[in-house]
Amino acid sequence: MDVIHDVSDGIGVSGKLYVGLSDPNIIAIRDISSKDRKWQAKALQVIMDAKKHLINAGMDVIIFDTGPGVDFSSINAVATADYVLVIVKPNKMCIVGTGQVINGVYKLLGKKCGVVENMCHETHFLNPISNTQFGVPVLASIPCMCDVQLKTDMGILALNEPVHPFSESIFKIMGQISEQSD
Repeated sequence: MDVIHDVSDGIGVSGKLYVGLSDPNIIAIRDISSKDRKWQAKALQVIMDAKKHLINAGMDVIIFDTGPGVDFSSINAVATADYVLVIVKPNKMCIVGTGQVINGVYKLLGKKCGVVENMCHETHFLNPISNTQFGVPVLASIPCMCDVQLKTDMGILALNEPVHPFSESIFKIMGQISEQSD
């Protein structure tokens, strides 16, 4: 686990938080994106083995944060996942693309899935995405809050300000995912 780092002491919680970050260098990203199907199949096996190793090491929850879309790295993460949380901005292009990915990939892989609408304009709440639009539950519709971006530079907002509306949405989503996963 040489790429996994314990950051628990820095956030002041009783539990443990480990993170493993990808290489943000554009050359590294291009390199991974250009790998062929055979390499990606091996990468999927490595990810599945790593997930088993982390579970055996006592990890309760493992989160793969991946970009949207249907490239191999995103699909490998989804294929390994027990639950797929799709974050969507409520605009036509995102909604159409989200529907295509949910119906064309996630459901075909048999994945439990939920949607979170993020950065919703106040008028959006008059006509939010319904649970029937994608055939998966909409776990939350989070309004656009300009202060969130500024506050995340100073730490984990849900820990620093647990009663902030964004934090409360995160806790609500956590509870719903937990209920769906039981």
